[in-house]
Amino acid sequence: MPLPLLLQSRVNYEASLRDGLAGMLQQPSAGDLILILANLLTSSKPPQPLLSKVQAAIAGYDTASPQARKQIPPDDLNVLTALQQTSGNHYESVSWRSVPPWKIQFNPLRALRPPRNATAGRQPLRQAFDPKLFHFNLPFLDSETCFKGSLSAVSCKLLYNKFPFATGHTLLVPEAARQHPQWLSQDWHQWAWSLLQQISGMPVALAYNSLGAGASINHLHFHCVLEDSYPIESGHWAHNGGTQHYPAEVLHFTDIQSAWDCIRQQQAGNQPFNLFYRKQQMYLIRRKYLSDCPAPAGFSSLSWYESCGHFVCFDPDNFQQINAMLLTNYLSDSRI
Repeated sequence: MPLPLLLQSRVNYEASLRDGLAGMLQQPSAGDLILILANLLTSSKPPQPLLSKVQAAIAGYDTASPQARKQIPPDDLNVLTALQQTSGNHYESVSWRSVPPWKIQFNPLRALRPPRNATAGRQPLRQAFDPKLFHFNLPFLDSETCFKGSLSAVSCKLLYNKFPFATGHTLLVPEAARQHPQWLSQDWHQWAWSLLQQISGMPVALAYNSLGAGASINHLHFHCVLEDSYPIESGHWAHNGGTQHYPAEVLHFTDIQSAWDCIRQQQAGNQPFNLFYRKQQMYLIRRKYLSDCPAPAGFSSLSWYESCGHFVCFDPDNFQQINAMLLTNYLSDSRI
């Protein structure tokens, strides 16, 4: 079965996401407005007319009446109210600093993101799906879905990330209706690996957080991003055949079975981990529980993104002042 149009080229993928945001603005919910704003601000060149419309819609949205407060999901109500009360800082576009070998983005809007399960302490990596908690089948998420269909013979949803931190950042949810928890089987590992083999002409990657390692939702999902490279992929690191040791504990695989054997070992030992898939390869980062890896002040907690060498900051002073050594130590402290 051929790939859907949006995965046939980078141009198609980015156009599909952009057109979806514009369409969402026709009759937006509170959650839609948050999502549109966050995705526009993550863009390197947000279209100003669309951004102005979103800002005006947020300013005029009813968050005060009792009826409105009943209809808006609590997480969205909190974020939208904060945006209406903001001095303007949360409307700043994402900006970047390079502190070799790492990169930092200033993303103040992400500070408003609900933590959900990501901040939980030590916990079993395998937990039953709980329909009472946040999950990707909630009806109000229908408008946040940019694709529904078959990918590599599996029924999937592709959703916008409401608080994106990477280029083309979406969430890929396989067999959403079957309510799989955030736990990998060999079949799901092989499916993710094989899906990337089918995509060409765009620098797509899939990433995965286990519970205890940054996963905020216990509903099976992968992060899908379009990025040319991350620091973890540099050839000078020992795990890629170089001579320098990466500060976090990284295992690099180019064989699908060896990669699965390592995933299975982590899960069997209740060992938190992050995964980063590229075509014909996978990086596994073994690490401490998230609760044992305190982030530098004003920075996001340690997920696959930070483990791969990119960092999110939402404090303007710390964004300018932090140095490479502090970030290196942050990664080193995640080691078992």
